Amino acid sequence: MIVGRVRELWLYPVKSFLGQRRDTLTVLPEGVPGDREFALADAGTGRVLSAKRVHQLVSGRTEGDEMVLPDGRRVSPRDDDAAEILSSWLGREVRIVRALGGDERSEMEGEEDSIFRG
Repeated sequence: MIVGRVRELWLYPVKSFLGQRRDTLTVLPEGVPGDREFALADAGTGRVLSAKRVHQLVSGRTEGDEMVLPDGRRVSPRDDDAAEILSSWLGREVRIVRALGGDERSEMEGEEDSIFRG
């Protein structure tokens, strides 16, 4: 009995950015390695940004380990000026947080996003 069929595989390295279509993915009990590994958080509140409130995020995409902004600029999360470039693009001060099982909160009221830590 066939329950379902997988037609496409997608990886989203940065929360709320566009994803990367993949031919294969490794699925572990804790999830897919590299999926939503990074997120952007409000520098003042520490809340993880979501495209539900910050619609600009879905115009960002990833290629390899770089974030690509709509104007073509490429930013690596490891670049010293990455947060400054992303803050300028979004018009608000942000920082890059990494999925580590921390206690960051989402910008969605009442919604905890507990997988990100700065």
